[in-house]
Amino acid sequence: ASSPQPNEHLFITNSLGMKLVYVPPGEFRMGAASTEKGANPEEAPQHSVRILNGYYLGCFEVSVGEYDRVMRAAAATGPTPPSEDLRRPAYGISWDDATAFCRKLSSMPDEVSARRVYRLPSEAEWEYACRAGMGTSFAFGDQLSTEDAQFSDPARRPSEAALIGTYRPNSFGLYDMHGNVWEWCGDWFSGSYYASSSMDSPKGPANGELRVIRGGSWRAPASLCRSAFRDGNDADVRRDDYGFRVLCTLNESSSTSATDVAAAPTASSGSQELQSGALDISRLVEQIEPSVVRIDTRGRRGAGTGSGFLIDDLGTIVTNYHVVENAMRARAVFHDGKEVAISGYLAMYPEQDLAVLRLTDVPEGRKPLPICEEFPIRGQRVMALGAPYGFSFTPTDGIVSAIRDANEMAKSLPGLKLRVTWIQTTTPISPGNSGGPLINSKGEVIGVNTITHRMGQNLNFAVSAKDVKQALQKSDGLSVHALAPQATSISEIIRALQGAAPD
Repeated sequence: ASSPQPNEHLFITNSLGMKLVYVPPGEFRMGAASTEKGANPEEAPQHSVRILNGYYLGCFEVSVGEYDRVMRAAAATGPTPPSEDLRRPAYGISWDDATAFCRKLSSMPDEVSARRVYRLPSEAEWEYACRAGMGTSFAFGDQLSTEDAQFSDPARRPSEAALIGTYRPNSFGLYDMHGNVWEWCGDWFSGSYYASSSMDSPKGPANGELRVIRGGSWRAPASLCRSAFRDGNDADVRRDDYGFRVLCTLNESSSTSATDVAAAPTASSGSQELQSGALDISRLVEQIEPSVVRIDTRGRRGAGTGSGFLIDDLGTIVTNYHVVENAMRARAVFHDGKEVAISGYLAMYPEQDLAVLRLTDVPEGRKPLPICEEFPIRGQRVMALGAPYGFSFTPTDGIVSAIRDANEMAKSLPGLKLRVTWIQTTTPISPGNSGGPLINSKGEVIGVNTITHRMGQNLNFAVSAKDVKQALQKSDGLSVHALAPQATSISEIIRALQGAAPD
Protein backbone atom coordinates (compact mmCIF):
# COMPACT_ATOMS: atom_id res chain seq x y z
CA ALA A 1 0.00 0.00 0.00
CA SER A 2 1.19 3.51 -0.66
CA SER A 3 2.02 5.74 2.27
CA PRO A 4 -0.22 8.53 3.59
CA GLN A 5 0.87 12.05 2.80
CA PRO A 6 2.69 13.92 5.60
CA ASN A 7 -0.31 16.12 6.39
CA GLU A 8 -2.22 13.00 7.43
CA HIS A 9 0.10 12.51 10.39
CA LEU A 10 0.35 14.26 13.75
CA PHE A 11 3.96 15.19 14.48
CA ILE A 12 5.91 16.85 17.24
CA THR A 13 9.38 18.32 16.88
CA ASN A 14 11.36 18.47 20.10
CA SER A 15 13.98 20.96 21.26
CA LEU A 16 16.71 18.94 19.58
CA GLY A 17 14.90 19.10 16.24
CA MET A 18 13.98 15.41 16.38
CA LYS A 19 10.73 14.67 14.57
CA LEU A 20 8.35 12.16 16.14
CA VAL A 21 5.06 10.86 14.74
CA TYR A 22 1.96 9.88 16.69
CA VAL A 23 1.25 6.14 16.60
CA PRO A 24 -2.41 5.63 17.56
CA PRO A 25 -3.82 2.79 19.66
CA GLY A 26 -4.93 -0.30 17.77
CA GLU A 27 -4.87 -4.08 17.44
CA PHE A 28 -2.57 -6.23 15.32
CA ARG A 29 -1.28 -9.77 14.87
CA MET A 30 2.13 -10.02 16.51
CA GLY A 31 4.66 -12.63 15.45
CA ALA A 32 4.86 -14.73 12.29
CA ALA A 33 2.53 -17.36 10.91
CA SER A 34 4.13 -20.77 10.42
CA THR A 35 3.73 -20.30 6.66
CA GLU A 36 5.75 -17.07 6.58
CA LYS A 37 9.01 -17.46 4.69
CA GLY A 38 11.90 -17.36 7.16
CA ALA A 39 9.70 -17.69 10.26
CA ASN A 40 11.46 -18.83 13.44
CA PRO A 41 10.13 -20.59 16.57
CA GLU A 42 10.83 -17.44 18.61
CA GLU A 43 8.20 -15.63 16.51
CA ALA A 44 5.43 -18.09 17.41
CA PRO A 45 2.67 -18.37 18.16
CA GLN A 46 1.28 -15.49 16.14
CA HIS A 47 -1.26 -13.80 18.39
CA SER A 48 -3.50 -10.76 18.69
CA VAL A 49 -2.16 -7.78 20.62
CA ARG A 50 -3.94 -4.57 21.57
CA ILE A 51 -1.91 -1.39 21.98
CA LEU A 52 -4.11 0.48 24.42
CA ASN A 53 -2.37 3.87 24.44
CA GLY A 54 -0.98 5.94 21.62
CA TYR A 55 2.60 7.19 21.69
CA TYR A 56 5.07 9.26 19.70
CA LEU A 57 7.90 7.40 17.98
CA GLY A 58 10.94 8.86 16.28
CA CYS A 59 10.33 9.15 12.55
CA PHE A 60 13.99 8.25 12.11
CA GLU A 61 16.63 6.30 13.95
CA VAL A 62 18.59 8.57 16.29
CA SER A 63 21.28 10.22 14.18
CA VAL A 64 24.97 10.67 14.95
CA GLY A 65 24.38 14.42 15.30
CA GLU A 66 21.50 13.98 17.75
CA TYR A 67 23.38 11.44 19.82
CA ASP A 68 26.42 13.68 19.91
CA ARG A 69 24.49 16.73 21.08
CA VAL A 70 22.70 14.98 23.92
CA MET A 71 25.60 12.98 25.27
CA ARG A 72 28.10 15.82 25.05
CA ALA A 73 25.64 18.29 26.53
CA ALA A 74 25.21 15.93 29.47
CA ALA A 75 28.98 15.39 29.81
CA ALA A 76 28.39 11.69 29.24
CA THR A 77 31.19 9.19 29.19
CA GLY A 78 29.50 7.16 26.47
CA PRO A 79 30.97 6.86 22.97
CA THR A 80 30.53 9.40 20.22
CA PRO A 81 30.28 7.24 17.10
CA PRO A 82 32.64 8.39 14.33
CA SER A 83 31.06 9.40 11.05
CA GLU A 84 31.60 11.80 8.20
CA ASP A 85 27.91 12.68 8.12
CA LEU A 86 25.88 13.64 11.19
CA ARG A 87 22.74 12.43 9.37
CA ARG A 88 23.83 8.81 9.54
CA PRO A 89 22.15 6.76 12.28
CA ALA A 90 24.12 6.58 15.51
CA TYR A 91 25.89 3.21 15.56
CA GLY A 92 28.14 1.29 17.88
CA ILE A 93 25.37 1.80 20.44
CA SER A 94 24.71 -0.64 23.29
CA TRP A 95 21.38 -0.99 25.09
CA ASP A 96 22.98 0.75 28.06
CA ASP A 97 24.04 3.64 25.79
CA ALA A 98 20.55 3.94 24.29
CA THR A 99 18.78 4.03 27.65
CA ALA A 100 21.31 6.56 28.95
CA PHE A 101 20.50 8.76 25.94
CA CYS A 102 16.78 8.57 26.76
CA ARG A 103 17.42 9.60 30.36
CA LYS A 104 19.65 12.50 29.35
CA LEU A 105 17.23 13.72 26.69
CA SER A 106 14.30 13.54 29.15
CA SER A 107 16.28 15.67 31.63
CA MET A 108 17.10 18.48 29.18
CA PRO A 109 15.41 21.71 30.37
CA ASP A 110 13.24 22.25 27.29
CA GLU A 111 12.04 18.66 27.38
CA VAL A 112 11.28 18.86 31.09
CA SER A 113 9.33 22.07 30.47
CA ALA A 114 7.34 20.35 27.71
CA ARG A 115 6.84 17.30 29.97
CA ARG A 116 8.21 14.96 27.33
CA VAL A 117 9.62 11.69 28.63
CA TYR A 118 11.70 9.38 26.42
CA ARG A 119 12.38 5.65 26.52
CA LEU A 120 12.96 2.72 24.20
CA PRO A 121 9.80 1.14 22.75
CA SER A 122 8.57 -2.18 24.05
CA GLU A 123 8.83 -5.07 21.62
CA ALA A 124 5.07 -4.94 20.96
CA GLU A 125 5.13 -1.17 20.40
CA TRP A 126 8.03 -1.56 17.98
CA GLU A 127 6.42 -4.33 15.89
CA TYR A 128 3.03 -2.57 15.82
CA ALA A 129 4.70 0.59 14.51
CA CYS A 130 6.83 -1.36 12.05
CA ARG A 131 3.86 -3.19 10.53
CA ALA A 132 1.78 0.01 10.23
CA GLY A 133 -1.38 -2.00 9.63
CA MET A 134 0.15 -4.62 7.34
CA GLY A 135 0.02 -8.36 8.02
CA THR A 136 2.70 -9.12 5.45
CA SER A 137 6.35 -9.96 6.15
CA PHE A 138 7.36 -6.33 5.64
CA ALA A 139 5.50 -3.03 5.79
CA PHE A 140 5.71 -2.92 1.98
CA GLY A 141 4.56 -6.49 1.23
CA ASP A 142 6.00 -10.00 1.44
CA GLN A 143 9.20 -9.06 -0.38
CA LEU A 144 11.79 -6.44 0.58
CA SER A 145 13.26 -4.50 -2.31
CA THR A 146 16.61 -2.71 -2.32
CA GLU A 147 14.52 0.35 -3.16
CA ASP A 148 12.77 0.03 0.21
CA ALA A 149 15.58 -0.50 2.72
CA GLN A 150 19.33 -0.74 3.36
CA PHE A 151 20.02 -4.46 3.81
CA SER A 152 22.36 -7.12 2.46
CA ASP A 153 21.29 -8.70 -0.81
CA PRO A 154 23.22 -10.73 -3.42
CA ALA A 155 22.74 -7.85 -5.84
CA ARG A 156 23.94 -5.23 -3.33
CA ARG A 157 26.07 -5.55 -0.23
CA PRO A 158 26.36 -2.12 1.43
CA SER A 159 29.40 -1.23 3.50
CA GLU A 160 27.59 1.02 5.99
CA ALA A 161 24.20 2.34 7.05
CA ALA A 162 22.34 4.75 4.78
CA LEU A 163 21.62 8.33 5.80
CA ILE A 164 18.41 8.50 7.80
CA GLY A 165 15.32 8.98 5.65
CA THR A 166 16.95 7.72 2.45
CA TYR A 167 14.11 5.28 1.79
CA ARG A 168 10.35 5.79 1.80
CA PRO A 169 8.42 5.61 5.10
CA ASN A 170 5.79 3.07 6.05
CA SER A 171 2.12 4.05 6.35
CA PHE A 172 2.66 5.40 9.87
CA GLY A 173 5.32 7.81 8.57
CA LEU A 174 8.27 5.88 10.04
CA TYR A 175 11.55 5.46 8.16
CA ASP A 176 14.07 2.60 8.17
CA MET A 177 12.10 0.19 10.34
CA HIS A 178 13.53 -2.52 8.08
CA GLY A 179 17.32 -2.71 7.81
CA ASN A 180 19.86 0.12 8.23
CA VAL A 181 20.74 -0.49 11.92
CA TRP A 182 19.38 -2.92 14.47
CA GLU A 183 17.12 -1.12 16.96
CA TRP A 184 17.13 -1.83 20.68
CA CYS A 185 13.81 -2.32 22.48
CA GLY A 186 13.29 -1.87 26.19
CA ASP A 187 12.26 -5.48 26.89
CA TRP A 188 14.20 -8.49 28.10
CA PHE A 189 14.39 -11.20 25.43
CA SER A 190 12.76 -14.61 25.87
CA GLY A 191 12.44 -17.13 23.06
CA SER A 192 9.21 -18.56 24.47
CA TYR A 193 7.64 -15.33 25.71
CA TYR A 194 4.89 -15.20 23.03
CA ALA A 195 3.31 -18.35 24.42
CA SER A 196 2.28 -16.56 27.62
CA SER A 197 2.39 -12.82 26.94
CA SER A 198 -0.59 -10.59 27.63
CA MET A 199 -2.90 -9.44 24.84
CA ASP A 200 -3.10 -5.86 26.12
CA SER A 201 0.02 -3.69 25.67
CA PRO A 202 2.37 -6.54 26.64
CA LYS A 203 5.78 -5.91 28.12
CA GLY A 204 8.68 -8.35 28.07
CA PRO A 205 9.62 -10.74 30.87
CA ALA A 206 10.40 -9.30 34.29
CA ASN A 207 14.05 -10.33 33.96
CA GLY A 208 16.47 -12.06 31.66
CA GLU A 209 19.99 -12.14 30.25
CA LEU A 210 19.54 -10.44 26.86
CA ARG A 211 17.82 -7.30 25.62
CA VAL A 212 15.63 -7.31 22.48
CA ILE A 213 16.91 -6.03 19.14
CA ARG A 214 14.66 -5.63 16.11
CA GLY A 215 14.53 -4.68 12.44
CA GLY A 216 17.73 -6.07 10.95
CA SER A 217 20.54 -3.95 9.56
CA TRP A 218 22.63 -3.10 6.52
CA ARG A 219 24.62 -6.28 7.21
CA ALA A 220 21.54 -8.51 7.53
CA PRO A 221 19.67 -10.41 4.80
CA ALA A 222 16.01 -9.60 4.17
CA SER A 223 14.84 -12.56 6.28
CA LEU A 224 16.30 -10.90 9.40
CA CYS A 225 14.67 -7.57 8.53
CA ARG A 226 11.10 -8.93 8.67
CA SER A 227 8.57 -7.19 10.91
CA ALA A 228 8.30 -10.30 13.10
CA PHE A 229 12.00 -11.19 13.40
CA ARG A 230 13.29 -10.89 16.95
CA ASP A 231 16.67 -11.42 18.54
CA GLY A 232 18.56 -10.43 21.66
CA ASN A 233 22.02 -9.52 22.88
CA ASP A 234 23.82 -8.44 26.02
CA ALA A 235 22.97 -4.92 27.16
CA ASP A 236 26.59 -3.76 26.97
CA VAL A 237 27.36 -5.07 23.47
CA ARG A 238 28.28 -2.47 20.84
CA ARG A 239 28.34 -3.27 17.14
CA ASP A 240 28.73 -1.07 14.09
CA ASP A 241 25.18 -1.96 13.00
CA TYR A 242 23.47 -1.43 16.38
CA GLY A 243 21.41 1.75 16.87
CA PHE A 244 18.01 2.80 18.22
CA ARG A 245 15.03 5.13 17.97
CA VAL A 246 13.17 6.79 20.83
CA LEU A 247 9.60 6.65 22.05
CA CYS A 248 8.09 9.72 23.70
CA THR A 249 5.14 9.97 26.04
CA LEU A 250 3.44 13.26 26.86
CA ASN A 251 2.07 14.15 30.26
CA GLU A 252 -1.66 15.00 29.93
CA SER A 253 -0.93 18.42 31.40
CA SER A 254 1.81 18.98 28.84
CA SER A 255 2.54 22.58 28.03
CA THR A 256 3.63 21.72 24.49
CA SER A 257 2.82 24.76 22.39
CA ALA A 258 1.04 24.81 19.06
CA THR A 259 4.34 25.52 17.35
CA ASP A 260 5.63 22.12 18.53
CA VAL A 261 3.01 20.37 16.40
CA ALA A 262 3.81 20.19 12.71
CA ALA A 263 1.48 19.17 9.90
CA ALA A 264 -1.39 18.52 12.30
CA PRO A 265 -4.79 18.45 10.54
CA THR A 266 -7.60 20.43 12.08
CA ALA A 267 -10.91 18.90 13.09
CA SER A 268 -13.70 19.79 15.44
CA SER A 269 -13.18 16.89 17.83
CA GLY A 270 -10.18 14.91 16.66
CA SER A 271 -7.55 16.58 18.81
CA GLN A 272 -9.56 15.97 21.97
CA GLU A 273 -9.98 12.32 21.02
CA LEU A 274 -6.25 11.98 20.47
CA GLN A 275 -5.71 13.12 24.03
CA SER A 276 -8.34 10.89 25.61
CA GLY A 277 -7.90 7.93 23.24
CA ALA A 278 -11.28 6.49 24.25
CA LEU A 279 -14.84 6.10 23.08
CA ASP A 280 -17.85 5.50 25.29
CA ILE A 281 -19.07 2.58 23.18
CA SER A 282 -22.13 1.79 25.29
CA ARG A 283 -23.30 5.41 25.11
CA LEU A 284 -22.76 5.58 21.37
CA VAL A 285 -24.58 2.31 20.74
CA GLU A 286 -27.55 3.48 22.78
CA GLN A 287 -27.53 6.78 20.90
CA ILE A 288 -27.28 5.57 17.31
CA GLU A 289 -28.63 1.99 17.32
CA PRO A 290 -32.29 3.04 16.81
CA SER A 291 -31.31 4.69 13.52
CA VAL A 292 -29.25 1.81 12.06
CA VAL A 293 -30.87 -0.97 10.04
CA ARG A 294 -30.05 -4.38 8.70
CA ILE A 295 -31.02 -4.53 5.04
CA ASP A 296 -32.33 -7.89 3.76
CA THR A 297 -32.56 -8.18 -0.02
CA ARG A 298 -34.10 -10.65 -2.46
CA GLY A 299 -33.30 -10.91 -6.14
CA ARG A 300 -32.63 -13.26 -9.02
CA ARG A 301 -29.26 -14.16 -7.52
CA GLY A 302 -30.78 -15.03 -4.14
CA ALA A 303 -30.79 -13.30 -0.76
CA GLY A 304 -28.32 -10.83 0.65
CA THR A 305 -27.67 -8.84 3.80
CA GLY A 306 -26.13 -5.45 4.40
CA SER A 307 -26.49 -2.45 6.65
CA GLY A 308 -27.73 1.13 6.37
CA PHE A 309 -28.76 4.14 8.40
CA LEU A 310 -31.57 6.70 8.60
CA ILE A 311 -30.70 10.27 7.58
CA ASP A 312 -34.05 12.13 7.73
CA ASP A 313 -37.61 11.97 9.07
CA LEU A 314 -39.00 10.88 5.69
CA GLY A 315 -37.47 7.43 5.92
CA THR A 316 -34.45 8.00 3.71
CA ILE A 317 -31.77 5.35 4.15
CA VAL A 318 -28.14 5.45 2.98
CA THR A 319 -26.27 2.24 2.16
CA ASN A 320 -23.74 0.89 -0.33
CA TYR A 321 -24.81 0.49 -3.93
CA HIS A 322 -23.43 -3.06 -4.00
CA VAL A 323 -25.81 -4.05 -1.16
CA VAL A 324 -28.90 -3.47 -3.33
CA GLU A 325 -27.61 -3.58 -6.91
CA ASN A 326 -29.30 -6.95 -7.60
CA ALA A 327 -32.32 -6.51 -5.32
CA MET A 328 -35.89 -6.80 -6.56
CA ARG A 329 -37.29 -6.25 -3.09
CA ALA A 330 -35.82 -5.38 0.29
CA ARG A 331 -36.71 -4.67 3.89
CA ALA A 332 -35.09 -2.76 6.74
CA VAL A 333 -34.91 -4.40 10.16
CA PHE A 334 -34.39 -2.13 13.17
CA HIS A 335 -32.61 -3.10 16.40
CA ASP A 336 -35.89 -3.81 18.20
CA GLY A 337 -37.02 -6.24 15.49
CA LYS A 338 -39.33 -3.78 13.75
CA GLU A 339 -39.44 -4.58 10.02
CA VAL A 340 -40.24 -1.95 7.39
CA ALA A 341 -40.42 -2.53 3.65
CA ILE A 342 -38.13 -0.50 1.41
CA SER A 343 -40.37 1.07 -1.21
CA GLY A 344 -37.53 1.77 -3.62
CA TYR A 345 -34.58 4.03 -4.30
CA LEU A 346 -34.17 7.75 -4.86
CA ALA A 347 -30.76 7.43 -6.47
CA MET A 348 -28.05 4.88 -7.25
CA TYR A 349 -24.43 6.00 -7.55
CA PRO A 350 -22.28 3.07 -8.72
CA GLU A 351 -19.19 5.27 -9.14
CA GLN A 352 -19.39 6.14 -5.43
CA ASP A 353 -20.85 2.78 -4.29
CA LEU A 354 -23.71 4.63 -2.62
CA ALA A 355 -27.47 4.15 -2.74
CA VAL A 356 -30.21 6.36 -1.33
CA LEU A 357 -33.33 4.35 -0.42
CA ARG A 358 -36.78 5.20 0.94
CA LEU A 359 -38.77 3.28 3.57
CA THR A 360 -42.53 2.86 3.37
CA ASP A 361 -42.80 4.07 6.96
CA VAL A 362 -40.67 5.37 9.84
CA PRO A 363 -41.25 3.72 13.23
CA GLU A 364 -41.60 6.01 16.23
CA GLY A 365 -38.56 7.06 18.19
CA ARG A 366 -36.09 6.96 15.29
CA LYS A 367 -33.79 9.95 14.98
CA PRO A 368 -31.81 10.66 11.80
CA LEU A 369 -28.07 10.34 12.18
CA PRO A 370 -26.15 13.61 11.68
CA ILE A 371 -23.46 13.61 9.00
CA CYS A 372 -20.13 15.19 9.89
CA GLU A 373 -18.98 18.06 7.67
CA GLU A 374 -15.25 17.44 8.22
CA PHE A 375 -12.79 14.66 7.55
CA PRO A 376 -11.62 12.85 10.69
CA ILE A 377 -7.96 13.04 11.62
CA ARG A 378 -5.48 10.21 11.90
CA GLY A 379 -5.60 8.51 15.30
CA GLN A 380 -9.21 9.54 15.97
CA ARG A 381 -11.30 6.83 17.66
CA VAL A 382 -14.28 5.59 15.65
CA MET A 383 -16.98 2.93 15.83
CA ALA A 384 -18.82 0.83 13.25
CA LEU A 385 -22.30 -0.60 13.74
CA GLY A 386 -23.87 -3.07 11.35
CA ALA A 387 -24.75 -6.69 10.67
CA PRO A 388 -21.50 -8.63 10.06
CA TYR A 389 -22.37 -12.10 8.75
CA GLY A 390 -25.99 -11.34 9.69
CA PHE A 391 -25.21 -10.75 13.39
CA SER A 392 -27.30 -7.62 13.63
CA PHE A 393 -26.22 -4.47 15.45
CA THR A 394 -22.70 -5.55 16.33
CA PRO A 395 -20.46 -2.63 17.38
CA THR A 396 -16.71 -2.60 16.72
CA ASP A 397 -14.21 0.16 17.33
CA GLY A 398 -10.78 1.26 16.16
CA ILE A 399 -8.93 4.31 14.91
CA VAL A 400 -8.63 6.29 11.70
CA SER A 401 -5.39 5.26 9.97
CA ALA A 402 -5.43 7.53 6.93
CA ILE A 403 -7.49 9.53 4.44
CA ARG A 404 -6.86 8.30 0.90
CA ASP A 405 -7.99 9.71 -2.42
CA ALA A 406 -9.35 7.73 -5.36
CA ASN A 407 -6.07 7.74 -7.30
CA GLU A 408 -4.07 6.41 -4.36
CA MET A 409 -6.57 3.62 -3.73
CA ALA A 410 -6.63 2.68 -7.41
CA LYS A 411 -2.84 2.27 -7.36
CA SER A 412 -2.91 0.16 -4.20
CA LEU A 413 -5.96 -1.88 -5.27
CA PRO A 414 -5.89 -2.16 -9.08
CA GLY A 415 -9.40 -2.20 -10.49
CA LEU A 416 -10.95 -0.06 -7.77
CA LYS A 417 -12.17 2.92 -9.75
CA LEU A 418 -14.70 4.43 -7.36
CA ARG A 419 -14.54 8.22 -7.39
CA VAL A 420 -14.59 8.86 -3.66
CA THR A 421 -12.36 9.79 -0.76
CA TRP A 422 -11.64 6.80 1.46
CA ILE A 423 -11.28 6.70 5.23
CA GLN A 424 -8.92 3.89 6.24
CA THR A 425 -9.55 2.51 9.73
CA THR A 426 -8.59 -0.34 12.03
CA THR A 427 -12.27 -0.85 12.92
CA PRO A 428 -13.07 -4.52 12.18
CA ILE A 429 -15.74 -5.02 9.51
CA SER A 430 -17.01 -8.17 7.81
CA PRO A 431 -19.57 -9.25 5.18
CA GLY A 432 -22.85 -7.66 6.24
CA ASN A 433 -21.25 -4.43 7.50
CA SER A 434 -21.45 -2.92 4.02
CA GLY A 435 -23.50 0.27 4.04
CA GLY A 436 -23.37 0.71 7.80
CA PRO A 437 -22.19 3.93 9.44
CA LEU A 438 -18.70 4.75 10.66
CA ILE A 439 -19.28 6.94 13.72
CA ASN A 440 -17.16 9.47 15.64
CA SER A 441 -17.39 10.17 19.37
CA LYS A 442 -20.19 12.69 18.83
CA GLY A 443 -22.42 10.11 17.16
CA GLU A 444 -21.89 11.68 13.73
CA VAL A 445 -21.51 9.67 10.54
CA ILE A 446 -18.02 10.14 9.10
CA GLY A 447 -18.22 7.38 6.50
CA VAL A 448 -20.02 4.36 5.05
CA ASN A 449 -18.21 1.07 5.74
CA THR A 450 -17.45 -0.58 2.40
CA ILE A 451 -14.31 -2.71 1.98
CA THR A 452 -11.97 -4.81 4.09
CA HIS A 453 -8.55 -5.89 2.78
CA ARG A 454 -7.98 -9.62 3.18
CA MET A 455 -4.21 -9.45 2.68
CA GLY A 456 -3.58 -7.00 5.51
CA GLN A 457 -4.43 -6.59 9.18
CA ASN A 458 -6.89 -3.93 10.27
CA LEU A 459 -7.10 -2.50 6.74
CA ASN A 460 -10.71 -1.41 6.40
CA PHE A 461 -12.15 1.35 4.26
CA ALA A 462 -15.23 3.57 4.35
CA VAL A 463 -16.58 5.99 1.75
CA SER A 464 -16.26 9.43 3.32
CA ALA A 465 -19.19 11.42 4.69
CA LYS A 466 -18.36 14.22 2.25
CA ASP A 467 -19.19 11.86 -0.61
CA VAL A 468 -22.41 10.93 1.18
CA LYS A 469 -23.37 14.61 1.51
CA GLN A 470 -22.78 15.16 -2.20
CA ALA A 471 -24.90 12.12 -3.07
CA LEU A 472 -27.74 13.35 -0.86
CA GLN A 473 -27.63 16.81 -2.41
CA LYS A 474 -27.92 15.30 -5.90
CA SER A 475 -30.80 13.03 -4.86
CA ASP A 476 -32.80 15.79 -3.15
CA GLY A 477 -36.24 16.11 -4.74
CA LEU A 478 -36.00 12.93 -6.81
CA SER A 479 -38.93 10.52 -6.98
CA VAL A 480 -38.84 6.94 -5.73
CA HIS A 481 -38.04 4.19 -8.24
CA ALA A 482 -38.85 0.51 -7.76
CA LEU A 483 -35.93 -1.73 -6.92
CA ALA A 484 -34.57 -3.68 -9.87
CA PRO A 485 -31.25 -5.30 -10.86
CA GLN A 486 -28.84 -2.60 -11.98
CA ALA A 487 -26.72 -2.64 -15.13
CA THR A 488 -23.44 -1.95 -13.30
CA SER A 489 -22.16 -4.60 -10.89
CA ILE A 490 -19.92 -3.09 -8.22
CA SER A 491 -19.96 -6.36 -6.26
CA GLU A 492 -18.19 -8.15 -9.08
CA ILE A 493 -15.61 -5.36 -9.36
CA ILE A 494 -14.88 -5.45 -5.64
CA ARG A 495 -14.71 -9.25 -5.51
CA ALA A 496 -12.23 -9.21 -8.37
CA LEU A 497 -9.81 -6.96 -6.51
CA GLN A 498 -6.69 -8.73 -5.39
CA GLY A 499 -6.82 -9.11 -1.64
CA ALA A 500 -10.12 -7.29 -1.13
CA ALA A 501 -13.73 -8.32 -0.81
CA PRO A 502 -17.06 -6.66 -0.15
CA ASP A 503 -17.73 -6.65 3.55
